[in-house]
Amino acid sequence: MICRGGADMQSRYTVEDVKDWLIRDGIPAVKLIILANVLTLFLIIFRVGAVKNYLSFYTPSLFLAPWTVFTYPLLAAGDVISLLFAGYWLWVAGGALERSWGTRSFSIYFFLMSAVTAIGFYLGTLITGQPVVLAGLWLPLAGATIAFAMRNPEETILFFFVIPLKLKYLALIDIVFVFAAYGSMSPVMGIFALLGCAFSYLYVKRIREGFRHGNMPGGHIIYVDPDRQRQGAGLLKQYRDYKENKRLRDFLGRSNFPEE
Repeated sequence: MICRGGADMQSRYTVEDVKDWLIRDGIPAVKLIILANVLTLFLIIFRVGAVKNYLSFYTPSLFLAPWTVFTYPLLAAGDVISLLFAGYWLWVAGGALERSWGTRSFSIYFFLMSAVTAIGFYLGTLITGQPVVLAGLWLPLAGATIAFAMRNPEETILFFFVIPLKLKYLALIDIVFVFAAYGSMSPVMGIFALLGCAFSYLYVKRIREGFRHGNMPGGHIIYVDPDRQRQGAGLLKQYRDYKENKRLRDFLGRSNFPEE
């Protein structure tokens, strides 16, 4: 009985540790997206189930599997090295956006941008007759790079870990790469491939900037209560303090120490 209770306690703390890890850096959505890619990569390597069929987006099957406009970024594409680079850049660019906007807003943006990209390819298929399969992080990362660069245009990074490059120039290179990759199929397809980048530009320029200055789309004005803003920023800290206090009480209870 004691051993089973100890195992239950250990399992419970393991779950709590995972939760703490997810929220520790303020980027739980980014971490979950990366974990989903790692998991699907292993499923593909070991050929477990038809995960590709359920998660990848195939333009002729849009209305047969509409959920795939949101799920294809969760499906690993390529090899381990490709996933390492994609995961690293999502951690950097996506993590910065999630910390700035909050998890809910970032998640809505990321999956809407992914869906807009997929629908763009669907329109390209209607015009050119060329079907396209989408999977992996690289196209959504193209849009996230645009958003990241717009918020920090003068920030310098090491391109390929070697070349100093400002983010505004990285955004231009990003656009050229996307157009070149899919424009080789058809110039029309190359243009539609950039819809996710265009969505990111409009999202940051019109929507997020409007919210920051108190302007809603359509000319409406919103009032942001500074006290509520500070309260929202402190919720994460309050949750962490609660978890630490709870762990301390549990430890004192098991050790028969008197609580203060």
